[in-house]
Amino acid sequence: MESQERIELDVIITGPIGITNRELAKLRTELFTEMEEDLSSEDVEMYQVAASRSVDPVTIGTISLVLLPIVIGKVADSLIKFFVPSKDSSVTLSVLIGDPPKEQILTYDPRTTSPDEVKSWIDTIEQLVQVENTPDDDKKS
Repeated sequence: MESQERIELDVIITGPIGITNRELAKLRTELFTEMEEDLSSEDVEMYQVAASRSVDPVTIGTISLVLLPIVIGKVADSLIKFFVPSKDSSVTLSVLIGDPPKEQILTYDPRTTSPDEVKSWIDTIEQLVQVENTPDDDKKS
């Protein structure tokens, strides 16, 4: 089995209009805890900003992960499970793939995005990573 390069994935939570930074930080902490439980058997590094370190809602609402591409599907499952009951929030997934890096973005809003659309995006990311991990000689054929 060939080794895969780990990738960085940012999960950026957007709360409903009027959400305070404190409420956003609480939502991020709840999601972080849920993802830690869901991904505990995987080789994933997870980071979140300290609550008092920022006033920027994007920073407050971000969880960064470093993981193998094969784990992205489990991340998506965790997000879908977490955000379905919380219909007034959305989450943006951002991953950089390639050399030079190209950003791939998906916004998951349970009101407008189906779980199948999320899974389709995950499939696309996995295919892009697979192409990037293919030796140059194999890409030409």
